[in-house]
Amino acid sequence: MNEQLRTHQRRLLSLLGRDGGSPGRARFRLELSAAGGVGSLSEWLEADGERPLVVTGDPGSGKTTLLEELARTLLEENKPVFHLRMGLWLRTRPLLDQLAGWGLTPESAANALLQGRCWVVLDALDESRGGRIDEAFEEIVEFSRQFPSARIVASCRLAQLPAWTAMHFASARVLPLSPQQVYGVLTRAVAESSLEARPSDLAAELVDLCTNPLMLEMTEQLLRAGRERVFRIVSAAQLYDDFLELLDERERGKRPVGGALEEVMSAGLASRILGLVACRMLRLGLSAVTMAQLADWLSDVLLQDVWAGWWGGTTRPSAAELANYLSNHVPLKHASLPGRGTYQVAFMHLTFRDAFAGRHLDHLRETDPNFSLDEWAVDEHRHSWPAVVFLAGREEESGLTTRSVIDLAFASRRQELLLLAARCVQDRWDTPKDDVGELLMSSLDAFKNWDRAFDYDLMRATSTVIGRLDDEFPERLRNDLLYFTDKYAVVVPREITNVPLEDLLRATSSSEPDVVTNALYSLAKYRYSSAMLRTQAAEHITARLSDWPDNLQDQAVAALKDIHSETSLPLLRNLMQDPGFPSRSRAFAANAVAEMGDITDVPPLVTLLKDHSFRYRDSVSWSLQTLAKRMTQRHPSVVGSVTEEYVAALQAETDDESGRYAKGNILYSLGVLGASAWHGVIVAFLSDQAEPYVLEDGLLCLGLLGQPASLAFLSAFVTHTDPVVRLKAVEALVRCGSTRWDVVSDLRNDPYRIVRRRVEELLADHRESAPSPNPALVALRSVLTGTVLRGDATRQVFRIGAADRPRVEEALRLVSEHLSSVPQFLGQGEQQEVRLATADVERLQNLLTGEQS
Repeated sequence: MNEQLRTHQRRLLSLLGRDGGSPGRARFRLELSAAGGVGSLSEWLEADGERPLVVTGDPGSGKTTLLEELARTLLEENKPVFHLRMGLWLRTRPLLDQLAGWGLTPESAANALLQGRCWVVLDALDESRGGRIDEAFEEIVEFSRQFPSARIVASCRLAQLPAWTAMHFASARVLPLSPQQVYGVLTRAVAESSLEARPSDLAAELVDLCTNPLMLEMTEQLLRAGRERVFRIVSAAQLYDDFLELLDERERGKRPVGGALEEVMSAGLASRILGLVACRMLRLGLSAVTMAQLADWLSDVLLQDVWAGWWGGTTRPSAAELANYLSNHVPLKHASLPGRGTYQVAFMHLTFRDAFAGRHLDHLRETDPNFSLDEWAVDEHRHSWPAVVFLAGREEESGLTTRSVIDLAFASRRQELLLLAARCVQDRWDTPKDDVGELLMSSLDAFKNWDRAFDYDLMRATSTVIGRLDDEFPERLRNDLLYFTDKYAVVVPREITNVPLEDLLRATSSSEPDVVTNALYSLAKYRYSSAMLRTQAAEHITARLSDWPDNLQDQAVAALKDIHSETSLPLLRNLMQDPGFPSRSRAFAANAVAEMGDITDVPPLVTLLKDHSFRYRDSVSWSLQTLAKRMTQRHPSVVGSVTEEYVAALQAETDDESGRYAKGNILYSLGVLGASAWHGVIVAFLSDQAEPYVLEDGLLCLGLLGQPASLAFLSAFVTHTDPVVRLKAVEALVRCGSTRWDVVSDLRNDPYRIVRRRVEELLADHRESAPSPNPALVALRSVLTGTVLRGDATRQVFRIGAADRPRVEEALRLVSEHLSSVPQFLGQGEQQEVRLATADVERLQNLLTGEQS
């Protein structure tokens, strides 16, 4: 090791010792898990020494701590190490240049990497500037080819890890701390504090959160500081708020007293400015900023009048002074590339950036009358979502943000916003049960009926919050959620991008099931590629199908469906009818046949639909409907014959779980196929049904058919005990042309918000589409809802203004056929009266109820 390299290593060791991971996390034994089992980082490095290793995990799980401990240990053992925080990585400069520094030239660094075993430790690739994570990984792959003897260890949040990296990196995930570790730390912290409490008094959700080392450290410090409020925490955001408050108090205790800037910043301006900075960093995908960039942002604080009140009579500091002050106080820290004098500024942990961004949104909502959550929630790249989740976690009115996001999802029909709402609920443990229920009912509705049917991500999101439901949530809806999550949310595949087809095909032979799953899922994206590539992918999957276990066969058949190559059609037809294959695979095969097959595939689908031993008959029903719609133009009679088969299957269907879901989809399919000829049969069938799931889809069917003859039958379900049945009943009434808007209006006070919202939407649509109200009838309605001057069982007298009399007279002429006696007008001048029979008053009020005028 030459002198340049020795100097570099001493400086790096000094930097890591001074600015390492958060103190306390190193006390915990952090283990990693992958397909090969569980072990420490050193054990993983010994087990797979050839490929670069990427350490994954959730935010705060200890990835940085593990990598910095590794680097320190290696440096103390006199082994050459290069270390870089990827939040500082610049894609415009070679990685080698950024690893050198402190007198070590890139040439010397290259010689060291080529001549011997060197370690390259690259932390937090998810923080790569501007969210360019793929580009960062691509450069590392190229770097590993350039320096094959280098031992590369990187880290990245699991959620941001590109799936394609599995082709080039070994990976291991940091495991959560064990309950024993968590309770041990919390018990000691409480015992050594002034608190009269026990760890068991903490919210169970907070204890679960503490399996994350960062969360445990914050909770421990709050307990040791005697903060009783920690026992009332109901979200991660509140934990961050309390911990940051503790840090600020400790920081103020260390600062010298006095100074105008210190006084103003301590009064709350520092927190406000940090929120503004955090939001800008979040929007730009930055984890660190240069001092010059920070000063440039802070110039806004100095120039805009909205900030002027903070300074009072004191002299405003310069932007550079503000930047210098903030960068030298928590929660910010300095960071720089090795040997570079240009410092950058970052939050102590990236989640603190998100917490301050959430604070800023909270402040904007309180103070800015034009604040809209839309621009933060409707974010194509979802950069702003962490701020929205923190906002939901710290707001005083629990559920406010969740409701706003759900409203936005309905208004925009963007069902991905329901994923954001689920994150808000997951992170706020006291979210009102009504809001949790609305989210889950909305997700079910979107999953079945919105623009992107069978959105599996929705089911995966709902599975994280089903446990928050209370006992009052309809049991059948809970069962529906469990059915669909079990069916569609078992596997969470991730797309592998930026790799050629040959690499994806090779990945399907991996010994790691997750890699195979992701490769198959990614091959499905070749649907819009050339016929040659689709054929190549389909033939490869077809040849290997029988080698995979059941869960991978499911994914493989789903991939064949999406690839849409007719070369796989014979296999799919056989698989669909073969009881030896898993039911889920056969259901996926039926979907594929429906999308690629022809009229000859109708009989086999009908046979499978009527096979009561096959669990997923609801999927087969969907497939048959899909095929019938595809064949209609070439075979006009197919819809008639298929609907006849549907009716026969419906009447013979079982009453167990699979039968219930099959009935629902058959009814829905009859509606989609316009089976008006069977309207009477459908109504008769529904008259004997009690299962809400069947009724829900049956009412949807009647709505799709749009027959006025359904109105009397539908009206009976507006008061049904099941909220979704009521919802579908009122939607169907409107579709069938009901003019009873008073019936619709009655549901404005429904106990379930999802019903109330839909009713308001329907009423608003009606008001927009209805002709302008007759002024005469409006005037009459105003009189009838006004003051009754006197009245008895036979007559009632109302006050009327002279200007309104002509309109009221006209209105009474228009409705004269509904009157039992002639109205009488009394008096002269401005204040006049109209006398009506009491029976006529009630009749007119019913006539004018709602929007019928």
